[in-house]
Amino acid sequence: MEALLDANAVLRYLLDQVTCRRKNVAAAALGLYSGGSFDFVDCVLAAERQELGRDVVTFDKRFVVLLGKVGD
Repeated sequence: MEALLDANAVLRYLLDQVTCRRKNVAAAALGLYSGGSFDFVDCVLAAERQELGRDVVTFDKRFVVLLGKVGD
């Protein structure tokens, strides 16, 4: 778990050093990824829902749990 937190810190630092069109989505996805056992792509989709209000449809029960964490 400590290695994951270190990687998260490095990625957040790197994110501050680059130009990214959706930096808020990337930062939110990193936060979700470091706080659970979800796939990073699922965290990006959930972050897009949270930050941009995008609709997400899925049959994946684990992903539904993640969507519940970000709310509307």
